[in-house]
Amino acid sequence: MWNDIFTKLSIAILLAFSAYVHAETSAPIFFEDVGSIDSWFSIKYQKYENVKDEQYPEILIYYGVKGSGINRVDGWFFSCAKAGRTCSLILMADFGESRYFKHAKIAMNKNNLIIRTSDVEIAFKITK
Repeated sequence: MWNDIFTKLSIAILLAFSAYVHAETSAPIFFEDVGSIDSWFSIKYQKYENVKDEQYPEILIYYGVKGSGINRVDGWFFSCAKAGRTCSLILMADFGESRYFKHAKIAMNKNNLIIRTSDVEIAFKITK
């Protein structure tokens, strides 16, 4: 009898936890415009900053700060059509503790979009 109760309780806790994790990590992949990204970030993050890359204005970067005590920074990279309409999520990355945070550098070559930090370099194949 106790085994049955424990099993059912364990399953219920696992289901509730997985729903919580999904709700915390799920994010829209497409946004109507930059304003809708701002709205979503103001709900999900205690502080955030959006940065438009000077060299590649179609790439929009959001840095969101989360946590208490030791804050962590998430980086979100979007590709936005001209005039800031229809933005698509390219990449989301955990930049670690905010005290070690440095803005990512973006570069493009003939076939790749390259996002660099001091620790990581990520390259994406560009298709048209």
